[in-house]
This record gives sequence, C-alpha cells and structure tokens, in this order.
Amino acid sequence: MAVINNIRNKGAFSKMEYFIMVANTFVYFGLGLGIIHNWGIEVKGIFTLSLAIYNLIYATILYKKFGIDKNAIYLLIGLVLTFVTLTIPIQFKGNYITLFWAAEAVLLFWMSQKSTIGFFKIGAIIVQMLTIISLFLDWQNNYIVYGEEVNYLINPVFLTGLFVVASFVVTYKLLQKEGQPTAVFSASFDPVFYRNALALLSIFIGYFVGIFEISYQASSNLINEYASFSISVTYHFVFSAVLVYFGMKYYKEKYFKPMLFLICANIFLYIVWFYDIPTNELVHFYSSNKASAVAFVLHYIIFCILIYFMILVAKEILNGIIFKLINSKIVVWLLVFCGVYILSYELMVHSLYFSDSDAIRNELNEKIIKLKYDKDDFYSKVYLVEDIFESIKIQVIKIGYPILWGIISFALLIFGIKNNWKQIRIISLTLLGLTVVKLFAYDINNVSETGKIVAFILLGILILIISFVYQKIKKLVIDETEKTNSNE
Repeated sequence: MAVINNIRNKGAFSKMEYFIMVANTFVYFGLGLGIIHNWGIEVKGIFTLSLAIYNLIYATILYKKFGIDKNAIYLLIGLVLTFVTLTIPIQFKGNYITLFWAAEAVLLFWMSQKSTIGFFKIGAIIVQMLTIISLFLDWQNNYIVYGEEVNYLINPVFLTGLFVVASFVVTYKLLQKEGQPTAVFSASFDPVFYRNALALLSIFIGYFVGIFEISYQASSNLINEYASFSISVTYHFVFSAVLVYFGMKYYKEKYFKPMLFLICANIFLYIVWFYDIPTNELVHFYSSNKASAVAFVLHYIIFCILIYFMILVAKEILNGIIFKLINSKIVVWLLVFCGVYILSYELMVHSLYFSDSDAIRNELNEKIIKLKYDKDDFYSKVYLVEDIFESIKIQVIKIGYPILWGIISFALLIFGIKNNWKQIRIISLTLLGLTVVKLFAYDINNVSETGKIVAFILLGILILIISFVYQKIKKLVIDETEKTNSNE
C-alpha cells in the first residue's frame, strides 16, 4: 500500500515508508522461516532465494513501468543482495558459504562496472569481508577445533582458500579498469587504494592458506614434532624468498622498505628461534629411537635462502641505499655478526649429525643404567642426550670455532681489500682479535700442553698468512688503481 500510494502521488519515499518496506519484508521472512522449520523440511534456502528473486522482479517492474524513486530501487536491490547472500549459509554449511560469497563479491564488482550503480560496490565490499570471516571459520573448524582428517592439498578447505585468493586477484584485475575515485552515495570509493589493499590481502591470505595446510599435514603424518615444525618453517622462508625476489625485481622503488624489513625479520627469527630445529630433531631421534632427518635436510634450503637475503643486503649496502634509510654503519657489523653466527651454527649442527651415533647410544645407555633412569622415559632420555651433546658442543666451540672464524676473517679481509671497503677490513681484524682473545681466555683451559702448543702454532701460521696476503693484495690493488688512473 505504501508503494501504491507513492506511485499515485509520484513523490519521494518518506523514512516511514522505507521502514514499512523493510519491516514488511523481514517480518514475512522471519514468519516464513518459522513455518518452514515447524514443517521440518529443508527448503529454507530456497525460500530465502525466492524472496531475492521476488524483490528483483519487483524492483525491475517499478523502475521500468512506473519510474519510481531511485532510492527505493536501491533499497530493493539491497534486499535482493541481502537475501542472495543469506541463501547459502541458510541452506548449506562449511566451505560452500565461503565459495559462494567469494564468487558473489566478484560478480557484484563486475555488475557495478557494467551498470555504473555504486550500490553494488558497497555490497561487494561487505560480501568480501564476510568471505574473509567465513574462511577463518573454515580454518578453525577443520585445522584447529575438529582436527578431522583431510586429504593432501586436494581437500575442500585448501581449495576454498585458493578460490578466495583467486577471487581477490580477479577483483584486482577488474579494478585496474578504474583509476579515479567514484562517489558511492555520500562516500568516496578509491579503486587504487582498494586494489592495493586487495593485493596485500591476497598475499596475506595466500600465506596462511599454505601454512595451515602444510602444518596440519606435517603434524598429522610425522611423529617427530621438530621435523613437522621444520616443514612449516621451510615453507615460511620459501614464501618470503619468493615474495622478496619478485618485490625487489618489479616493485623495488615502491616496496623496498617493506622488503628490507621482511629480510631482516627472517634473519632475526632464524637466529633467535629457528636455528636449533635440526639439533632438537636429533635429540628427539636419540630419545625416541625413531629415525628422522627431515629438519636436517630442509635446513639446507633455509640456509641457501639466508645466504640470498644477506647477499641482497650486502649489495644494497655497497650501493649506499640502506645507509640512506638507517644512516648508520652499524648495519654492516650486524650483517657480519649474523653471517658468523649462521656459519658457526652450521659447523655445530654438522658436527652433531656426523658424530659417532653408536658411541652416543652407548654413552646414553651407560648413563641410564648409572643414574637408574627408566629406559622408556622419553623426557629423562632427552635430558641425558642434551647432556651428551653439550660435551660435543664444547669441543666444537673450542676447536672448530677458532678455525672457522679465522677462515671467515681471512675471507672478509680479502673481500674488503678488493672492494676497497675499509669497514670490512676493520671487522675482519676485529674478528681475528676476538678469536685470539677467545683462544687465550677460554679454549686453552683444560687442554694438554701439546694441544696448547699446536693451537698457538696454527694460530701463528694463520696470522702470518693473513699479514702476508694483506700486504700482497693491498699492493696489487694500489698498483691496479694507479694504472687505471694513468690510462684515464
């Protein structure tokens, strides 16, 4: 009656008439759902969809036949979108809701461009927000709460996540056709801003689609918890490396700072948290007698990615770009420290993995018998294995580290001379000095006289070689520079 009255008077709808239209629709919708529920038949989704179709036909007739107020038409279109959006969650469950909403959002953006009706954009944005919420609920229900067994990769949850990311990418492509902000009622829609937000959101969602699937499958199929954790960590580093590679290649000027932050964050996380995963896997292996070398094998991938990150940072330092951002040469010291730390741990983990396994097992059994521990007590065996490893680590620190640090110092010295980089030469000599101090203050303790003599002789030879090479390369570099200048 409100619509008929408006058509007869050919005026604009009042707020009361808008309220009557909306209230009438939703009261009918609520009563209808109640009746269908009492009947006990599963047609609530069809009933909801029928209301969407009814309002669509209603809006079309009123607009084309009677030229009714456009705001009322927008209201009816809003009701159409509302009921279409409600149809799937009412009729179906789980990932079907997410799939439908992801597809609907793309359709609404496409319709907004074809019809130039801004109301569709509002609906699309709302539906995309619902899509994200629904996807998070899917992850929670399948990966966290219920823990139901799902197939590798080819499962509804993983494929739904990929579909959502694909919907964001398609929306991004659609919005590339729009460059200027458009007015949507009293608000302004900036397609460039929303497009960039979608790009970041696609990366974010894409990362979690993979990490949840891989973490779930690894924890479900591997007994060694550190082996399963290493798979997730490897995925994280591979994803970061791919992101950094394409970001630095195509969007360096725009996203250099975020890429630099991502690189530094990954190096920091490895040094603080992830570095000892292979060692913990080995402790678990000896404690449980269940062989696993997944973390040890995968750590090579992580190691290569870390080297790639550090090379990128070193190149930017040589170009002077990082100093423009940080304005402090301390970053060079930090980079070298990270490199020394990572290489030192590589020496440690290889020493542990290639130690005599039979000797470690025999020593473990002797300790169990001596201390009268239960041989089936996993946590007691973990404590004993870590104690055995501690003695091996001390030997590596006393013998392996001085040799490794001497070699690194030598390599840095040559690099610093060839590139005429004074700070690297200073760092090299500082590292060598720390090696000497460590040798005197710590390494020679509890070492035989013969061992001390051998250590000092080797250190003296190393220092003599470094001194000789330093003078020789420095002279060659100076001669080369003078020759180049004379030719110019």
